[in-house]
Amino acid sequence: MHNEPFVVGITGGSASGKTTLLHDLKQSLGEDICTVVSLDNYYKPIEYQHVDSNGKVNFDLPQAFFVNQFLQDIEKLKKGEKVCRKEYVFNVDREPRMIESQPRPVIIAEGIFVLHFDKSRDIIDYHVYVEADEQIMLKRRIIRDTKERGYPIEDIHYQWEHHVMPAYRKHLLPYKSKANLLVHNNSNYTEGLQKLLEEINDKTLKFN
Repeated sequence: MHNEPFVVGITGGSASGKTTLLHDLKQSLGEDICTVVSLDNYYKPIEYQHVDSNGKVNFDLPQAFFVNQFLQDIEKLKKGEKVCRKEYVFNVDREPRMIESQPRPVIIAEGIFVLHFDKSRDIIDYHVYVEADEQIMLKRRIIRDTKERGYPIEDIHYQWEHHVMPAYRKHLLPYKSKANLLVHNNSNYTEGLQKLLEEINDKTLKFN
């Protein structure tokens, strides 16, 4: 009998489709079944971030996050405790929200480096890697960062070339082979979503 919550880790490159997968999972499972903890909300303040040789802040590094706090909050949820955390916003013009995560049978830990850290790999029961072609990810990132974060197109291309892709190749791709499930998200990823839902449903049926 599976007595503890089932922890699903979702990772993948920037704009690979992790947020879409999360949305569809939550829609399919319902709020009573799953809760989400996003590594994006555990960024260190900008004054603690690495600055590259051109004076640009690099958010795409494993050390950019309060990883221990991320893991501690997952442990709290596993113990049946709720977690409250302030949303991390890249656009300083928007007021961050307080995010409250309630303990649920399924805990979804999401973020680009959730497979990179030994301790996060240990705490996660089922690892999902979302992949898409690099050019598709770039197009999606341009749309997101211009619309949601108000970034100039030149900054987006600079980050992509100097920060995003080097981190992707060094800190994400090596762990692709360690994932339990690969979700191909170039266009239609329904098959991967269904496999993940089947795995979750199998485990939550045993949830005590």
